[in-house]
Amino acid sequence: MKKVIKYILVLLVMFSSAMLSRGQDVDLRNCSFSCTSNDITIIGFTLVDATTGLPISNSVSQCQDGETFQVKLEMTYKFNAAATRYNSRFQGLLKIGNTEVFINQYVGTFNSTSTETKLIVYDTFTWECGTNLSIINPQFFWRPNEGGAALESTYVCNDYSNSKCSGSAGTVLVNVPIELPVVWHDFSISTSPDQKNTSLIWSTLKEWQSSHFEIERSVNQADRFEIIDSIPAAGYSFEVKNYRFIDNQIPNNSTRVYYRVKQVDLDGSFDFSKVVMANVNTIVEGTSSWRLFPNPLLDDNLKVSLQNPSAYQGEEIYVRLITSQTSYLHSIPICPDPYNIDLSPITKNIPTGLFLVEISWGDRVETFKIIKR
Repeated sequence: MKKVIKYILVLLVMFSSAMLSRGQDVDLRNCSFSCTSNDITIIGFTLVDATTGLPISNSVSQCQDGETFQVKLEMTYKFNAAATRYNSRFQGLLKIGNTEVFINQYVGTFNSTSTETKLIVYDTFTWECGTNLSIINPQFFWRPNEGGAALESTYVCNDYSNSKCSGSAGTVLVNVPIELPVVWHDFSISTSPDQKNTSLIWSTLKEWQSSHFEIERSVNQADRFEIIDSIPAAGYSFEVKNYRFIDNQIPNNSTRVYYRVKQVDLDGSFDFSKVVMANVNTIVEGTSSWRLFPNPLLDDNLKVSLQNPSAYQGEEIYVRLITSQTSYLHSIPICPDPYNIDLSPITKNIPTGLFLVEISWGDRVETFKIIKR
């Protein structure tokens, strides 16, 4: 009787060990075998509506924080091989905000096809508005031959030891279509105590595929905007992002400056902020009627600004650039904007080093020294 009990115990231990070694959620990505292949190309992941199966619409970008949706995770892939693949399985770590979910989807047989194919790799789950999603190290595993038992329910590393796999290393963002790359939050402007420079502050609630922000300025008028600088954007964000730009090169004799920010996304699409305005006082009293900036000149964008309004009565303006080897004469039409004259069409021909700029109008002439680096 004792021997029978002993044998039964041994059989139970052996059976339990077998059950423990063959599991349902073995992470094949941690197995020791190497199975690189390019048979399958993972193109991307998209959230789709759990009921209709259609991608989440652009209206989701306008959803309210805390609002939830029933969704599925859809993968688009392309099978590059000519032969059939068996016992295929998709695995990856899905990050839903700060929550991590191990995806272990049995796919079965892959038939040869060269077209893009869609596959649900994670069934219905709840997605909250604004929550970022990503897949870490998504991988396909399969066996090249049909032989052996089906591995739909349980398997071990050795079942795939002679298999192949392909996928993407690192983190892959899940595409949640958004109507605009940026949802603006706020945009304000302030001036320094001496009213010589301005500070722009803006923020965004969400960003998706945003590239950069271009700061545009118009002096004394609200319809002549020019780009004065750019700032990199966050790229992908579902939280408030704050940005700041200080303009300490406002042209002389400005009384009002207008600003707007142009947001540009990665595919070239863009969107404008509202326009803000500030009253400034950059009236300069001095012996020169004109101001040239920047000096030194780091590129070709040399500007001329009138700093003594009483010295100019709308005459035609001539600008001559003089170097050690030659000179360039440039005529400016009557009644230009004397506070924003662009000399880049002629400064681009000037070599680096010291050169002179001669400004003549009416019966007056002024000469300035400029260094181009």
